[in-house]
Amino acid sequence: NEFSQDEQLLLIKEILNTGRSIPEWITEWIFTNFSGNPLYITEFVRSLISLKIITEHSETGEWIVPEKKPVNIVLPPTIHNAMQASIDILSNEEKNILQIAAAVGYNFWDTVVLSILKESEKSNVYQVIESLRVKGLVKRRFSSLMTDSVEYRFANETLHKVAYDIIPRKHVTKMNRRL
Repeated sequence: NEFSQDEQLLLIKEILNTGRSIPEWITEWIFTNFSGNPLYITEFVRSLISLKIITEHSETGEWIVPEKKPVNIVLPPTIHNAMQASIDILSNEEKNILQIAAAVGYNFWDTVVLSILKESEKSNVYQVIESLRVKGLVKRRFSSLMTDSVEYRFANETLHKVAYDIIPRKHVTKMNRRL
């Protein structure tokens, strides 16, 4: 279902937890590019936060949205680009774990990710997965299909596809052999 412009504004305000008005450059970009799709709008706002265009006030916790579009930024024109921007700013460790998880599938398990990692990469896998969870890229499931494993899933199917698509093909082959 497409959201009306009023519903889109409400969604943005809800994401940013603000009653303030949303700057025109953001609403214009969203109205023009995302066809009222709430998933696309959510990911676009998340990408603005990832790119540090929207920042959190250190004392109040309020989101700070610049009134004027920053001069030297290129806004992601598609949902794919918005999600790609969120992935691009991750640490190398976070990208590696996210890509391994993507190779496993939309749903993935901590034990399967561990089995694919090199021994030297296993030390803080749980902290990295938790970081991805806090950033809203993956979600923990409360039950797991695999015994003695914690099951996670990607925040959405498009994010899973973007994460999978950026894996170099030679790595996909190696990961599939380890699975």
